[in-house]
Amino acid sequence: MSDSSSDESSGMEYVAAAMTKQKKQRAAVELSCTGSHQQPLSIDDSDASSAASILEVAPPKKKEAAAKSKLPKSRLLESDSSDDSDDSLLKAVPIFQTTKKKNTTTTTTAKIPNKQSEQQRKLAEQERKKAEKLAQKQAEQARKKAEREQKKADKTAEKEAAKESRKRQRLEQQAARGNFATSEIVMLVDPPLLSSKDAYDWTQHEEITTHNCAVHEYRSALVGNNNNCQAIQWIRKNHLQGGAASAWDELRKNNPNGYTHMDRLVLVFDDPKVFIDLLRRTKQDNADDDYPKLRQWLLQLQHTWKAAWPQSTPRPRILLLLHQAERELDRQWVEYRRKTKNSTRRDAADQTPPDESDFRDAITWLLIQYQVECMCCDSLEEIWTTALKMTRALAKGVYKKIPMTELECVKRLKPSTGDNDQPLVTAKDVWLRQLQQVQGISENKARNLVRHYPTIQSLHQGYEESDDPQELVAGCLHATQYQQKLSENVHRLLTSTNPEEIV
Repeated sequence: MSDSSSDESSGMEYVAAAMTKQKKQRAAVELSCTGSHQQPLSIDDSDASSAASILEVAPPKKKEAAAKSKLPKSRLLESDSSDDSDDSLLKAVPIFQTTKKKNTTTTTTAKIPNKQSEQQRKLAEQERKKAEKLAQKQAEQARKKAEREQKKADKTAEKEAAKESRKRQRLEQQAARGNFATSEIVMLVDPPLLSSKDAYDWTQHEEITTHNCAVHEYRSALVGNNNNCQAIQWIRKNHLQGGAASAWDELRKNNPNGYTHMDRLVLVFDDPKVFIDLLRRTKQDNADDDYPKLRQWLLQLQHTWKAAWPQSTPRPRILLLLHQAERELDRQWVEYRRKTKNSTRRDAADQTPPDESDFRDAITWLLIQYQVECMCCDSLEEIWTTALKMTRALAKGVYKKIPMTELECVKRLKPSTGDNDQPLVTAKDVWLRQLQQVQGISENKARNLVRHYPTIQSLHQGYEESDDPQELVAGCLHATQYQQKLSENVHRLLTSTNPEEIV
């Protein structure tokens, strides 16, 4: 019994040693192929089952070995040789394992280049993806930066546009209020008057230094070659469109659409003798024509105006500035009396100069018949002061929305006559409209008065011949009523010397 148990234990040890050796050899082969470290070998349950199966076979062999020990030596030697054949079978296992190890090494060695190329391909793919991701990130950053820059530029441009718009609006508001009025108008002066700085230096005038009015030399040729009568005219242009400088440039370029020509004309008679000669009459003149020379001169002036400024109004508003006219009138009468004191010639009456009454009557006739105003000036300084103040008034008058004088508060009456009507008919119509401006005189009352006194001159003659001029027209205004108070008002208005008299 003890022998059998010892045989079994020795058999198990032998099998366990063989299997351990086999596992070590297999592990060495795998380690050489993969280069990785394996866990230490241990006998698991499968190894134990194999050992058990071997032990089940081993006991019969050991029983035979125990039986052989009872046999003779000759038979015992035979049994030993049979045992050696069994050991040779056990030693054949490592030979099979060695052959398997060589085949595994060859297969693993063939797979190494494929694994390295796969790893390189994966690394290259990772690098490519990383580069693409970086490029996309940089492109996104560049796009966002460009968007920020564009938004910043748009915002800056919007601010500048808003700033320019506000500036433009402020300029338009200031221009609409007339803050740049004096910088929009140009005064055009004939060369003889402009070169009169030897007698008066107009460049130092207050209107020039304070308001900086633009004055330029411009030959108008409205009065021909008469150097004793010079013209003053005006052109203007909006400040936002260039102002006075642009208007002057457009005039020199002969571009009538580049400026606005104003319908005001001032004629300066530097030598008043020229104007007084226009008042003279001869025997050949028509008795119904008041001042034929003066009429012909005005008609020629209007015709020249139309030819020079076809785009402007056909009939300008004219102002005549007469330089020392009353003094020249007195001088002519002194000279006339001196020449005719001892003269008995019959033609002396033809050389009679106009007197003061004729002079005043001619001025009134110009105002009523042609709406031409006259102003007597004692010096060139007064002439320039009038012209420059008129320049500033015209410049600012464009922006005035309220009446500038009391006359503009009165309702304007349209004329009922035309250019082809007789002068007396036109004078009656003007006189009719003038009477209606007096408070309390209606159209019917004015017509009743005009029926008795057709012109203002006839009413003045009636006042001179009447013993009670204040009540002269009291019975003419109404058919059944005596208008004493209204007659006194008309007399006070037409004979008053107070310029501040309230109508």
